[in-house]
Amino acid sequence: TSTDPASAICGQELKIVGSGFGASREAVSGRVVINGTQVQTYIAWSSTEIRVVVPSSVTTGFDKPLDVETAGGTAQRLLPVSC
Repeated sequence: TSTDPASAICGQELKIVGSGFGASREAVSGRVVINGTQVQTYIAWSSTEIRVVVPSSVTTGFDKPLDVETAGGTAQRLLPVSC
């Protein structure tokens, strides 16, 4: 799993690229959580790419967890967050 940009910036779009995310968010009961804060704004969700807006309430710092949760399990990576 990778992100573009490489860090999460509050209020900005974050693209998550990988595989096995599911055809749609609804189909897999999917959600994205950044450092314990659930994303509320989803721009797009496909089996290989998720685009979200980073919540302004995320705590900043280095190596913060980004979780992609689906009915099939959770994928996690660490990334810097800045607000």
